[in-house]
Amino acid sequence: MTLYLFYLSAFAVLLCWGALLISYFFPEHRIWPPPKKKSWQYWIVWPASTSVHVLLPFLAYFDRNTLNLFQALPIRITSGIVLIVGIVFGLWAVLKLSVVQTSGLKGTLRMSGPYRFSRNPQYVGAMAFLIGLSLLSNSFLTAVLSLAMIPWYLLLPFIEEPWMKKEYRSAYQQYCKTIPRFL
Repeated sequence: MTLYLFYLSAFAVLLCWGALLISYFFPEHRIWPPPKKKSWQYWIVWPASTSVHVLLPFLAYFDRNTLNLFQALPIRITSGIVLIVGIVFGLWAVLKLSVVQTSGLKGTLRMSGPYRFSRNPQYVGAMAFLIGLSLLSNSFLTAVLSLAMIPWYLLLPFIEEPWMKKEYRSAYQQYCKTIPRFL
């Protein structure tokens, strides 16, 4: 079961990275953000990134205590719980933005709620979740996949920002001047 979850998660991670690289190097053929909901591009990144976050907790459970990192249990557990709770920040952002816009589809520019603190609160929450899950589970395979996804979240804004500037023009440029990319 553990290897099956790992391979399935790793495949989803590779899809995410492939979409990011294509979107960066070939913006005229971008996959993210998708051009519309029923496009094939929509069905690459959105399900792949969601799959990683759904599958990883199961992998973390089945592969727990294989990393042998931070043997000081209270520190590891406390840090892991605090960081996992960071997903609340990301979920707050999803609720504020809407599921439609979260999936990369055009909507309105949001600058309130968690977007007052970060231009990418969903990514901040996701990264905190991945680090926290890795610490809490002490899972080698979870840590490997988390370390593969965190740079993806760090680079994804560089794909989105040109699109955001084009869509929201001066309002987004002003927003970028006042709100940090992450925190």
